[in-house]
Parts: sequence; structure tokens; C-alpha cells
Amino acid sequence: MDAVIPYLLKCIVLSGLFTCYYWLFLRNKKLHSFNRFYLLFSIIISLAAPLIHISWPEQYPPALLASDYISHTVNAAGMGNSLGLTWFWLFFSISVAVTGVLLTLFIANIAWILRIKRRHVNTRMEGFNLIETQVSQAPFSFLDNLFWNECITLNDDGQKIFDHELAHIKGRHTYDKLLSHFVTCIFWMNPFYWIIQRELNIVHEFIADARSIRDADTRSFARMLLASHNQGHYLNLAHYFFHSPVKRRLTMLTMGRPGFSYWRKLLIIPVMIPLVVAFTFHPDSVKAEPPIKVLSIKGKKDLQNKTINLQLKVVKRGQKPANIKLDKVPL
Repeated sequence: MDAVIPYLLKCIVLSGLFTCYYWLFLRNKKLHSFNRFYLLFSIIISLAAPLIHISWPEQYPPALLASDYISHTVNAAGMGNSLGLTWFWLFFSISVAVTGVLLTLFIANIAWILRIKRRHVNTRMEGFNLIETQVSQAPFSFLDNLFWNECITLNDDGQKIFDHELAHIKGRHTYDKLLSHFVTCIFWMNPFYWIIQRELNIVHEFIADARSIRDADTRSFARMLLASHNQGHYLNLAHYFFHSPVKRRLTMLTMGRPGFSYWRKLLIIPVMIPLVVAFTFHPDSVKAEPPIKVLSIKGKKDLQNKTINLQLKVVKRGQKPANIKLDKVPL
């Protein structure tokens, strides 16, 4: 309990700071490959940094008495903190239940895709599998599989759709989506992971659009979007079937590289490194040897009187271990 809640709060704060920087300086900028790396980096660092503990000794103040240290040690052991444990287990139970539902839906989506692959003819092409199907959701891609709707012919627009999905496969975008989606299933209480996941999906579309559209042919590209709306989003739990970020995608195709693009990337170093360091250095996590050290604690609870009788085995600096009894300590 003492570790889980602070860890979740640190993840939320770090991912929130990363998201704010992205929103202010990188969002809707033609830095697609860099933005993809940045969003993935934001997820990984915000999860890993709170687990890293770099610390240095901090001396106890001279006025600290042995009795104060014993009291602090007993309280740190969490004995009698039944109310806090109750709230913690309630939060933990709800989190596990929600995570279980999200993971079930996540696995069901993957199973649905694999079932389509298994029930249709697979043709091995150069670098990918072509699966021709009549499901209404096609065309879409998953891993190295391109699910193609048999009703779509490979004319000019059809070829753009084909190239678009092929760009997803060659860019290995599915691995990004699997990672971001799995993280949101586990850490669903963090709203910034949902934002990062959505933005990462859109960045994938920007990358695929740029590789499939030649000469900024936005008119034919708009027709392509109408013919293949929502493609590439079938790992999402919520399917916005008649929604696609068409305006952002069309704007991105006609936009040039942003000004100060080099500094937008470079500024991350002095801004983010101090934040990560602040979450990894813990000056209070390691203490110098106290004047008295508790070797063991044994307790017997008296629920009727809401007290506990303790027997501590302690050792003072430079002396032999000794036993101390503490009777009727309030729970």
C-alpha cells in the first residue's frame, strides 16, 4: 500500500508533463517519426522512472530519541492500520475488476482478427500476408497481415488504400498499438495514457498517409478516407465507426515542416531530464544508522481494548541486543 499509490501518482504526474509538452510544442507538427518515438518514450519513461531509486544517506537529527525511533518503526510497520488497508483493498479490487474487463475486450479484439485470418485464404506476398475477405471493417492491417475487402478494386483510390495499409505493416505500427493499449488496460486510471494512445494512433495515420499519397493529392485522398473510414483502428475498445480525423490528416498533408523543428526536439533534453531525475532521486529513502535499531517486532492484539502488546528486540549502537516490552499500545 505504501508503494503502490505513490507509484501510480508519480506515473500520472510524469505522463501528464510529457503530454503537456507534446500538446504545446509537437502536436499537429510535421515531425511524425519523432512524435511517434516521443509518445512511446513517454509511456516507457513514466512507467520506469518511478521504479528507479537513487539515494544518498541522510543523518538522523541529534535530538531524535530512541523511543521516538521505536514509535516511528512500529507505525511504519503498518500495525493496526485497518482503515487504510480497507480502502486500499477496495481500490485494488475495483482496479483489478476494471483491468480484467478491459483485457478481456482487448484479447477478444485480437481473437476476432485472428479468426478472420484463419477462416479466409492467406496469400503470402513480399513482406506481408494478404487476406481477402468480405467483412465490412476491411481493409485494415494487423502485424504483417493486410485484410483486404474483396469489393474494393485496385484502381487509383484502391491502390492508395492498399499502399496506406501496407505502410502500417512496414512501419510495424501494430506493435506500438499493442503496447499502448496494454498499458491503458493496466493503468486505466491514468487519463494521460488514453490521450497518448489516441495521439499515437493518429501519428500512425499521418505516417501512412505521407507514404501513400503522392504530390499532395488531397482531393483523391479525401475520397479515399470516405471509402475507408476508421481503417487501422480495430484494436481500440471504442470504435468510432463514422469518425476519422479527416481534417487533421488533410491539413498535415499540405503543411510544411514547422519552424524551429530542431529546437522543438532539442528542448526536450533540458526540460525533461530534470523532471525524470526529480522522480528517481530519493534523499530520504536511505537513512544513516540510527542510535537504536529494531531487530524484530512481535505483537499480540487485544481487539476488545483496541490495543496491542509488543515485544521488541533492539540493539543500541555499540551494545548487545536487548528486549523491550510495550504494553497496551493503541491500535
